[in-house]
Amino acid sequence: MYESVETDFNLDKHLVNLLRHVPFYAEISRNIHKIPCETIKTAGVLYNKELDELQLLWSPTFFKSLQPQEIMGVIVHEFYHIINEHIFTRMPDKKWHIVWNYATDLAVNSIIKTTNDKNIQLPKSALIPGTTIAGDPALVELIRKFPPLQASEWYFERLKKEVEELNATGEEGDGEGNSTSGDGKSEKSSSKNGCGSNDGDGTGEGKDQSGDKNSKSKGLLGKQLDNHSGWQDGNDGGDDRTKAKVKSIVEKAVQHADQQTNGWGNIPASVRDEIRQRVSRTIDWRKALKQFVGSLATGGRSSTIKKLNRKQPYDHPGVKRNRTAKLIVAVDQSGSVDNDLLSYFIAEILSLTRKVEIDYVPFDCELDKKQIITLCKGAKVKLKRVKTGGTDFNAPTELFNDPKNRGRWDALLIVTDGGAPKPKACRKRRAWVLMEGDKLAFDSNETKIFIKKCK
Repeated sequence: MYESVETDFNLDKHLVNLLRHVPFYAEISRNIHKIPCETIKTAGVLYNKELDELQLLWSPTFFKSLQPQEIMGVIVHEFYHIINEHIFTRMPDKKWHIVWNYATDLAVNSIIKTTNDKNIQLPKSALIPGTTIAGDPALVELIRKFPPLQASEWYFERLKKEVEELNATGEEGDGEGNSTSGDGKSEKSSSKNGCGSNDGDGTGEGKDQSGDKNSKSKGLLGKQLDNHSGWQDGNDGGDDRTKAKVKSIVEKAVQHADQQTNGWGNIPASVRDEIRQRVSRTIDWRKALKQFVGSLATGGRSSTIKKLNRKQPYDHPGVKRNRTAKLIVAVDQSGSVDNDLLSYFIAEILSLTRKVEIDYVPFDCELDKKQIITLCKGAKVKLKRVKTGGTDFNAPTELFNDPKNRGRWDALLIVTDGGAPKPKACRKRRAWVLMEGDKLAFDSNETKIFIKKCK
């Protein structure tokens, strides 16, 4: 269906710049086969069942017309269709395919726009919540008022409702992007810079999502950035194996980003949390905890003297390295954290690494450093509730930041249900341990580990 073409356009150069800028995208990109193709006029992603691979189809002609930052924007746009599982989402009733395509683009472009990253920009033809676009005036006004960072389903329901209201007032439309004016005459759409209109392939003449010819008509919203045709005819909603494979790719990307200082780039914290939650069913929280602890291990160095050798009867100094992670685990005891779950979590920490030093301390609104307990590997811990007040995350953070404790710990883990205001910054790494279903009451770029409830 899609034939590869020869091109002198160097897409790899732009990909390398993007992946250096935001390492999170590296794992996604590594698992996608990029195919230069002029069958489509812009770009598109799909899962090829026959070849069992993700594919990014891109038009060299279209990419040559873009600025470098717009090329990065289009690539990221396609990545988010994969991350958000749009390629596997079963389409609504056929007459609403185009509206659904608009909704997925609005959701994706909203994320890209919110990052406010000058190196990653969208072409002028992109549908973005809160901006003015070409198309029916009522829909234009609706999208101009749309809030950012909503799910595609949210945008779809509101677009669908508006289209239905337009139909009820005499503006005929069928959800495929075909509409007629009050006198029944169809209107022809226009296309700029190779970006699609109601057909999604940039021609303005196009085909609908199933490949059938469509009349030349005015699109409900004007333009569409990329091609979504492979989602329906190529995937049919996707099966469990292929969905699991794609989730595994996103899971690795999350882990890759969490292990680096700026692994997520400017991706909003709320989007990061949503991505983590989406793959949390496939991520073993023990594995996530192990990776976090392992990334903190510091190299202790000491000089040693080798055993004397008869042939070389002199001292031969050597170096011995010890890798030990020093953690402090602060536990919210405001009444919302279950003691059994807490003991389960502590036991898991103690079994993670060969050498790990852990200090445990309870807190609510306050923290008493006299209550710090050092936990040894293999110890059977029976934790008692000693506090019943509210919650203030500044209490453990201030203990960790205290100059007197500099070098004492490598990281702070706070076990909580998340129900407290945002604390001050932490001088070193801080992570949050929450029970499945809980969330922080504020945005945070820091690592979050979600513990599944005991069965």
